Amino acid sequence: EIGYTLNGGQAQQYHAPFSVSDGVWELKVSTDDGYGYKKEESRTIQVDTKGPVMVPSLQQSDWVKESIVINIKAMDATSGVAEVRWAVCESEEVKSGEENTSELCEIEEDGIWYLHMYAQDVAGNEAEQVFGPYKKDSVVPEIGIKNISSGQGFTDAVLPEVEFEDFSGIQNIRQCLMIYQGSPAHIDE
Repeated sequence: EIGYTLNGGQAQQYHAPFSVSDGVWELKVSTDDGYGYKKEESRTIQVDTKGPVMVPSLQQSDWVKESIVINIKAMDATSGVAEVRWAVCESEEVKSGEENTSELCEIEEDGIWYLHMYAQDVAGNEAEQVFGPYKKDSVVPEIGIKNISSGQGFTDAVLPEVEFEDFSGIQNIRQCLMIYQGSPAHIDE
Protein backbone atom coordinates (compact mmCIF):
# COMPACT_ATOMS: atom_id res chain seq x y z
CA GLU A 1 0.00 0.00 0.00
CA ILE A 2 1.26 3.46 -0.93
CA GLY A 3 -0.12 6.61 0.63
CA TYR A 4 0.66 10.30 0.52
CA THR A 5 -0.11 13.63 2.17
CA LEU A 6 0.17 17.18 0.84
CA ASN A 7 1.19 19.92 3.26
CA GLY A 8 0.40 17.71 6.23
CA GLY A 9 -3.20 17.20 5.15
CA GLN A 10 -5.29 14.07 5.31
CA ALA A 11 -3.57 10.86 4.15
CA GLN A 12 -4.67 9.62 0.73
CA GLN A 13 -4.12 6.30 -0.93
CA TYR A 14 -2.05 6.59 -4.09
CA HIS A 15 -3.72 5.05 -7.18
CA ALA A 16 -2.47 7.07 -10.14
CA PRO A 17 -0.58 10.27 -10.88
CA PHE A 18 -2.30 13.34 -9.47
CA SER A 19 -1.94 17.03 -10.15
CA VAL A 20 -1.33 19.93 -7.82
CA SER A 21 -2.02 23.61 -8.44
CA ASP A 22 0.41 26.53 -8.26
CA GLY A 23 2.14 26.91 -4.94
CA VAL A 24 4.66 25.24 -2.66
CA TRP A 25 3.73 21.73 -1.58
CA GLU A 26 5.27 19.39 0.95
CA LEU A 27 4.67 15.89 -0.46
CA LYS A 28 5.13 13.01 1.97
CA VAL A 29 4.94 9.48 0.54
CA SER A 30 4.77 6.34 2.66
CA THR A 31 4.63 2.65 1.89
CA ASP A 32 3.73 -0.39 3.90
CA ASP A 33 4.18 -3.82 2.34
CA GLY A 34 2.02 -5.51 4.96
CA TYR A 35 4.98 -7.54 6.32
CA GLY A 36 6.38 -4.88 8.60
CA TYR A 37 8.51 -3.00 6.08
CA LYS A 38 7.62 0.67 6.07
CA LYS A 39 9.35 3.52 4.36
CA GLU A 40 8.61 7.24 4.23
CA GLU A 41 10.06 9.97 2.09
CA SER A 42 9.21 13.65 1.55
CA ARG A 43 9.93 16.31 -1.02
CA THR A 44 9.10 19.97 -1.41
CA ILE A 45 7.47 20.68 -4.75
CA GLN A 46 7.11 24.15 -6.24
CA VAL A 47 4.51 24.46 -8.99
CA ASP A 48 4.44 27.65 -11.04
CA THR A 49 2.42 27.78 -14.26
CA LYS A 50 1.75 31.53 -14.41
CA GLY A 51 4.04 34.24 -15.74
CA PRO A 52 5.23 37.20 -13.69
CA VAL A 53 3.06 40.27 -13.14
CA MET A 54 4.56 43.53 -14.37
CA VAL A 55 4.03 46.60 -12.22
CA PRO A 56 5.75 49.76 -13.50
CA SER A 57 5.43 52.71 -11.13
CA LEU A 58 3.61 54.73 -13.83
CA GLN A 59 1.32 52.98 -16.32
CA GLN A 60 0.57 56.03 -18.51
CA SER A 61 0.82 59.81 -18.40
CA ASP A 62 -0.93 62.93 -19.61
CA TRP A 63 1.15 65.57 -21.34
CA VAL A 64 4.13 66.64 -19.23
CA LYS A 65 7.07 68.92 -20.02
CA GLU A 66 9.66 67.28 -17.79
CA SER A 67 11.28 63.85 -18.13
CA ILE A 68 9.07 60.87 -17.31
CA VAL A 69 10.65 58.51 -14.77
CA ILE A 70 9.28 54.98 -14.38
CA ASN A 71 10.45 52.36 -11.88
CA ILE A 72 10.47 48.97 -13.63
CA LYS A 73 9.27 46.04 -11.55
CA ALA A 74 7.88 42.55 -12.05
CA MET A 75 6.67 40.14 -9.37
CA ASP A 76 6.18 36.40 -9.17
CA ALA A 77 5.08 35.06 -5.79
CA THR A 78 5.69 31.40 -6.60
CA SER A 79 9.12 30.90 -8.17
CA GLY A 80 10.44 34.47 -8.29
CA VAL A 81 11.47 36.68 -11.20
CA ALA A 82 14.51 35.60 -13.22
CA GLU A 83 14.62 38.30 -15.89
CA VAL A 84 13.00 41.62 -16.81
CA ARG A 85 13.62 43.49 -20.07
CA TRP A 86 11.96 46.59 -21.46
CA ALA A 87 12.05 49.00 -24.37
CA VAL A 88 10.48 52.41 -25.00
CA CYS A 89 8.98 52.69 -28.48
CA GLU A 90 6.78 55.04 -30.51
CA SER A 91 4.49 52.16 -31.46
CA GLU A 92 2.07 50.34 -29.20
CA GLU A 93 2.01 47.30 -31.49
CA VAL A 94 5.65 46.94 -32.60
CA LYS A 95 8.57 46.77 -30.20
CA SER A 96 11.45 48.58 -31.90
CA GLY A 97 13.58 50.27 -29.24
CA GLU A 98 16.79 49.17 -27.57
CA GLU A 99 16.14 46.64 -24.81
CA ASN A 100 17.19 47.52 -21.27
CA THR A 101 17.43 45.59 -18.03
CA SER A 102 17.81 48.45 -15.54
CA GLU A 103 15.19 49.10 -12.88
CA LEU A 104 14.74 52.71 -13.96
CA CYS A 105 13.31 54.02 -17.23
CA GLU A 106 13.62 57.71 -18.05
CA ILE A 107 11.85 59.17 -21.10
CA GLU A 108 13.58 62.40 -22.05
CA GLU A 109 12.61 62.85 -25.72
CA ASP A 110 9.42 64.62 -26.75
CA GLY A 111 6.72 62.44 -28.23
CA ILE A 112 4.14 59.78 -27.48
CA TRP A 113 5.86 56.67 -26.13
CA TYR A 114 4.96 53.11 -25.10
CA LEU A 115 6.75 50.89 -22.61
CA HIS A 116 7.09 47.27 -23.82
CA MET A 117 7.91 44.95 -20.90
CA TYR A 118 8.96 41.30 -20.90
CA ALA A 119 9.52 39.17 -17.80
CA GLN A 120 10.38 35.53 -17.14
CA ASP A 121 10.12 33.73 -13.82
CA VAL A 122 12.50 31.11 -12.43
CA ALA A 123 10.18 28.32 -13.64
CA GLY A 124 10.44 29.62 -17.23
CA ASN A 125 6.98 31.18 -17.56
CA GLU A 126 6.98 34.33 -19.68
CA ALA A 127 4.82 37.45 -19.74
CA GLU A 128 4.73 40.49 -22.01
CA GLN A 129 2.75 43.68 -21.61
CA VAL A 130 2.62 47.17 -23.12
CA PHE A 131 2.03 50.27 -20.99
CA GLY A 132 1.31 53.84 -22.05
CA PRO A 133 0.93 56.14 -23.71
CA TYR A 134 3.51 58.35 -22.02
CA LYS A 135 3.28 61.88 -23.46
CA LYS A 136 6.15 64.37 -23.24
CA ASP A 137 6.27 67.85 -24.75
CA SER A 138 9.00 70.28 -23.66
CA VAL A 139 8.62 72.66 -26.62
CA VAL A 140 6.83 75.99 -26.10
CA PRO A 141 3.81 76.28 -28.46
CA GLU A 142 4.03 78.63 -31.42
CA ILE A 143 1.38 81.16 -32.31
CA GLY A 144 1.14 83.54 -35.22
CA ILE A 145 -1.26 86.07 -36.78
CA LYS A 146 -1.59 86.13 -40.56
CA ASN A 147 -3.13 88.81 -42.81
CA ILE A 148 -2.33 91.77 -40.50
CA SER A 149 0.80 93.83 -40.03
CA SER A 150 1.55 95.44 -36.69
CA GLY A 151 -0.01 98.89 -36.44
CA GLN A 152 -2.13 98.42 -39.57
CA GLY A 153 -5.49 100.28 -39.42
CA PHE A 154 -8.77 99.19 -40.96
CA THR A 155 -12.03 100.92 -41.80
CA ASP A 156 -14.03 97.70 -42.37
CA ALA A 157 -14.35 94.35 -40.60
CA VAL A 158 -11.14 92.33 -40.55
CA LEU A 159 -10.70 88.56 -40.48
CA PRO A 160 -7.14 87.90 -39.31
CA GLU A 161 -6.08 84.28 -39.24
CA VAL A 162 -4.50 83.03 -36.02
CA GLU A 163 -2.34 79.89 -36.18
CA PHE A 164 -1.40 77.84 -33.15
CA GLU A 165 0.89 74.83 -33.28
CA ASP A 166 1.87 72.63 -30.38
CA PHE A 167 3.61 69.26 -30.33
CA SER A 168 1.13 67.87 -27.80
CA GLY A 169 -1.41 67.09 -30.47
CA ILE A 170 -3.13 70.44 -30.86
CA GLN A 171 -2.01 71.39 -34.35
CA ASN A 172 -3.08 74.06 -36.81
CA ILE A 173 -5.98 75.38 -34.80
CA ARG A 174 -7.27 78.33 -36.78
CA GLN A 175 -9.44 81.01 -35.30
CA CYS A 176 -10.75 84.14 -36.89
CA LEU A 177 -11.06 87.33 -34.94
CA MET A 178 -13.52 89.86 -36.27
CA ILE A 179 -12.83 93.44 -35.31
CA TYR A 180 -15.60 95.87 -36.10
CA GLN A 181 -15.86 99.34 -34.64
CA GLY A 182 -13.33 98.60 -31.94
CA SER A 183 -15.05 95.55 -30.40
CA PRO A 184 -13.64 92.10 -31.10
CA ALA A 185 -15.91 89.14 -31.82
CA HIS A 186 -14.68 85.57 -31.63
CA ILE A 187 -15.52 83.24 -34.55
CA ASP A 188 -14.34 79.61 -34.71
CA GLU A 189 -13.87 78.06 -38.15
